[in-house]
Amino acid sequence: MKQKRVLLVYGVSLATALAVRTIQLFYVVEPETGFFRREYQTVGNWMTAFLILALLVTAAMACFSPPPQRQPGAPGRVAAVAAMATGLALVYETLWNDFVPLMPTWVLTVELIFALLGAFALFWYGLTAFVELRFSPVALLLPVVHAFVRLAVAFANYTSLSNISDNLYDTAMMCAALLFFLWLAKEEAGVDPARTSFRLLPVSLLTSQLCFLCAVPPAVVTLLRGAPLRHGTTTGFAADLALGLFALLYGITTRRPKPVTEPEPESEPKSESES
Repeated sequence: MKQKRVLLVYGVSLATALAVRTIQLFYVVEPETGFFRREYQTVGNWMTAFLILALLVTAAMACFSPPPQRQPGAPGRVAAVAAMATGLALVYETLWNDFVPLMPTWVLTVELIFALLGAFALFWYGLTAFVELRFSPVALLLPVVHAFVRLAVAFANYTSLSNISDNLYDTAMMCAALLFFLWLAKEEAGVDPARTSFRLLPVSLLTSQLCFLCAVPPAVVTLLRGAPLRHGTTTGFAADLALGLFALLYGITTRRPKPVTEPEPESEPKSESES
């Protein structure tokens, strides 16, 4: 399946999921508790199932898109800027998240350290698009470690709060982000290129959609109501938006075919008279 069709399905499914999720937050979820309203319990469960299906459709269709060889060299400049913005946003999220008072100081210190290391790796990687730098793909394992720590901290935070249904989206997004950073590191390091290239686009698009789903609807509801949600997400809007954009751009730009180089004409053998 051509990439243009996959991106069309991506846009349609994402727009539908954002609309359904916004309606769910407005009318189905109780703003005081974060749970579904009793009269809309069944409706809320069906809406959640529909959201999961809408997001999986794009990833499933992307699996049938033949992966061409990636274009070698530094990332595109737009994707590079998104990578650097993602690193900075993850550090900002760690410093200013709402659940900071609920966690032990040492846990937040560990998360901040890995956030800084992951931001350094993403910033270094992004700079290669603008400056000639030697880049070690091993450094991209640092965002993988931070994504794992981020997921572990979120799970610890959920045990101290009510287990509301909204946590499902955050958990799915952070798991997808962990897979995306892992595949990013494998792609840049050239580990199992055939299998990595085949799975890169589905993982990238799914991560992007989940990031936008966790950021856009809560932000819209917060702006329209004029007050933050009682039980907000454990991730930052800026970090989710930056990561969603980076995952989308990386998944698209790394699947461009290599430029076709024309073979050099063979030199004719010299005749005896010329020699």
